[in-house]
Amino acid sequence: MGARYGHKRPRSYKTAAKVRDGLAGLNLPDGTTRPYRPVPADFRDAYIRMGWDGIDEYFGTNWRVIRRWIELVGRDELIAARAAYVEEQRAIRRERRNRLTAVKMARAEG
Repeated sequence: MGARYGHKRPRSYKTAAKVRDGLAGLNLPDGTTRPYRPVPADFRDAYIRMGWDGIDEYFGTNWRVIRRWIELVGRDELIAARAAYVEEQRAIRRERRNRLTAVKMARAEG
């Protein structure tokens, strides 16, 4: 006997594992399977300047592709270069702030 007008049969609910298994056979791109998007020429410099937070919008891609690019470029070296850049920027800001404070104090005295 079929469903009567206005009544629906309860549909079977899929678990996350069933959904994953069903999607696995479709060969959908997930950023780590082929075809790979190649690493842009300016990726290293852009990552060092922007870090993880700004890079996805800059290149318009997802986190899986960015993660793969970081591994291809060299994760440890890239993180060390980013840390050095951030420290350099902090030192520049600190020096600028100290210079402005010295100018303000000189104006207050004279």
